[in-house]
Amino acid sequence: MMRANISQRRELSPICENDRAQKRSILLSEEYALLGFINSHSYLMIDNSAANGEHKSQSYYSSDFGSYKASHVKAQKGENKHIDMSSILPHRAYCSDFWEETLPLILSYLKSHGLRPHHTLLDLGAGALRAGLALIPYLDASKYYAIDINKPLLEDGYEFEIISNGLQQKFPRSNIKITHDYDASNWGVSFDYAWSFSLWTHLDTSECEKCLRAVSKVLKRGGVYLTTCFLVNDEDYEKPNEVVSDVTIRTYHNRNSYHHRLSDFIKMGDRYGLTVEALGKDRCCPRNHDFIKFTRHPSHLDRVKGWLCCC
Repeated sequence: MMRANISQRRELSPICENDRAQKRSILLSEEYALLGFINSHSYLMIDNSAANGEHKSQSYYSSDFGSYKASHVKAQKGENKHIDMSSILPHRAYCSDFWEETLPLILSYLKSHGLRPHHTLLDLGAGALRAGLALIPYLDASKYYAIDINKPLLEDGYEFEIISNGLQQKFPRSNIKITHDYDASNWGVSFDYAWSFSLWTHLDTSECEKCLRAVSKVLKRGGVYLTTCFLVNDEDYEKPNEVVSDVTIRTYHNRNSYHHRLSDFIKMGDRYGLTVEALGKDRCCPRNHDFIKFTRHPSHLDRVKGWLCCC
């Protein structure tokens, strides 16, 4: 069991495998609650503050969550081809209640913004490699790269999603990096696309800028970074905001879950040579995130060359 320095009383609530709502239930009577997953020795810690169903602050994923081995998972899936895999694999439950539903939508969304098989893509905050499961079969071999801060989550994603689906030849372990600072420069790759899904919703503005600065260093000229966040108008920035979907998420400017101002992103883009576009919402994100598109400017020399070619 993971240890945490918590003074408040702890309670355990087992997660029912057959009840999707139970997987994300929160004991609203306590400020902190421990959620028991399939393995009775593994738990999620969720900071939960009041009786309005909001999801906030940090949660932790332990490698103990992956105690169900792939053979056990395959055996259960063989017994029932229609089984909800997120009810068996805790890394899926940890990442999303909509794992299966969003896979084709993520691919479709990126393709609609120009992604093609020969492009290189960097997945920031890749977690359990959900986006990879959708994108690796589409992209050419070794074109998908993933970074995350959470080593156990990445490792379980690689074992249960990549290896179990025979994708390791197209996505070798060398294309994974554990990082605390979003740095992807060690590969020496210039990326056509960067992608982060439900990352900036958990970062404050200064941390978003740190992420964007790192991405700008490895993005090709004309390359695109697509990310999700919660946007609010400038005048509402310091007020709590509510985003309603299947759950109500309360957002703040100074604590998790975070909301942001487009005006701040535009200033960041100017600092790092990126144009910024708010794309609105899309059904590939059921929690009603806003999509932001950053595009790296061509250099001045590139613009001159383009102008000369047209003359």
